[in-house]
Amino acid sequence: MPAIAYHNKAALYGLLFKAASDTMMTIAANPKHLGARIGITAVLHTWGSAMMHHPHIHMIVPGGGIARDGSRWISSRPAFLLPVRVLGKLFRRLFLAGLLHYTVPAVSASTAAWSTLPIDAPSCAISPR
Repeated sequence: MPAIAYHNKAALYGLLFKAASDTMMTIAANPKHLGARIGITAVLHTWGSAMMHHPHIHMIVPGGGIARDGSRWISSRPAFLLPVRVLGKLFRRLFLAGLLHYTVPAVSASTAAWSTLPIDAPSCAISPR
């Protein structure tokens, strides 16, 4: 993944922002979790603490949101804003769906194993493990 992100920065960083923000907005809007429209400030970090290319997003989110009808403020639960496992599942689904949009499937004739070739970097293939 890092090689694909490094060679396709605009597409992958945009996808990272879109998947992360859509995940937060979707789960927050669900009445089962918060039932509100939330605000988000997001920052892209492209390097990890070990100075390796490691794109990730940090978000600042208020502790609640505006009711869907706009009538009142809805505070989050005291311990957390939204459930992490639910967020993780939706984020992975949205990110992978977006990643498939930017890739072209290819079959190796010799092995008949699927790999995914990034559009802008044909030399960086992802192979299933």
